[in-house]
Amino acid sequence: MKNLMYTIISVIFLLFTPILTANTYAQGLIIDHNAVKNFDLIPDRWLDSAKTLTMHYGHTSHGMQIISGLKYIYENVDSEKYTISFSTFQHDPMLPPDNGGHRICSCGWHPEDYWASEEGRNEVRRFASSGLFDFSMFAFCGELAGSKDLTDYINEYLNTLNIFENEYPNMRFIYITGPSDGYPSYSKLRENNNMIRKYCRENNKILYDFADIENWDPDGNFYPNNYACSWCEDWVRDHPMPNLPAECNAGLHTCCPHTHGYNCYIKAKAYWYMMARLAGWVDPAPIDEDPGEYKGEVPIKNFLYQNYPNPFNPSTNIRFSLSKSEKVKIVIYDILGHKVTTLIENEKMPPGYHEVSFHANNLISGTYFYKIKAGNFEDSKKMNLIK
Repeated sequence: MKNLMYTIISVIFLLFTPILTANTYAQGLIIDHNAVKNFDLIPDRWLDSAKTLTMHYGHTSHGMQIISGLKYIYENVDSEKYTISFSTFQHDPMLPPDNGGHRICSCGWHPEDYWASEEGRNEVRRFASSGLFDFSMFAFCGELAGSKDLTDYINEYLNTLNIFENEYPNMRFIYITGPSDGYPSYSKLRENNNMIRKYCRENNKILYDFADIENWDPDGNFYPNNYACSWCEDWVRDHPMPNLPAECNAGLHTCCPHTHGYNCYIKAKAYWYMMARLAGWVDPAPIDEDPGEYKGEVPIKNFLYQNYPNPFNPSTNIRFSLSKSEKVKIVIYDILGHKVTTLIENEKMPPGYHEVSFHANNLISGTYFYKIKAGNFEDSKKMNLIK
């Protein structure tokens, strides 16, 4: 009788629990380096749901990094779990063959072919009107870099995608930032990307933050002047990965265009995370919103980052950001709330990003807490020492 009642309740739950699909996903979603961290948390059933969604993908050669990474994961990580089917340089509204995987129509377009001309906008409308695609996105090359004022150009991009969403309410259009350029002093890339980020956050859009994904390594280190994943080579030397696609200067899925192969890999991990979220998966371990690169040289708010590495032995780094000059105090506590040490004692510090190291040579393994006070801002986080 118990089993029968359980079965009835389970059926009722399944019948009345809302399932988020491409047509009902109305809230905003930011896909950044945190998506890479939580990639391994995606349940198999939500990967299966993600595979049922279809993507219309217009992109330049840089955008092929995502396709190259997806192909790498499919062929080298798990072909059943991460099955994909894609067509390249497709200019007719049709899906690639159905192999049971996530299907992407990879169009290989320039901005003028997607949103930056009336002819391109009509091409997108032709694909959207087919009813074959749940989502559409366009990836930039170097269009957002350089020293020119691109305010009007970016507003045209944002407004056009918003118009598309109003015209095709059964699709969602995904916004993307431009790839990192090393951020030389004359470059307005960070400013331009921040315009897109701000718009997406304020208007509940879906953003695939191309630049932010490649500017953080898996240990949580931020590379503000990153170009072509400058940190990737060192990372892979210390964490070998076989068969990564070779770097190339062409928009081909058989290599990794304009960057190290590991960059294509993490771009694909973030993409799978995005599709699982769009399928309805709720991440059980969301990472706090991180002002990181989003806000440019000066953070818009005070923020305390998760320490890295974590767990650690015997040393770790604690990073924090200040939106203005503040007196800062950082204290370490044990699990009982007893003060262990003070790392910073009411020191006046300028706005920007700061980091302090904590050395636990004389402490035993266990859980510890670090707490910051900066003006009216207070926060604390947990860290684990394992010896």
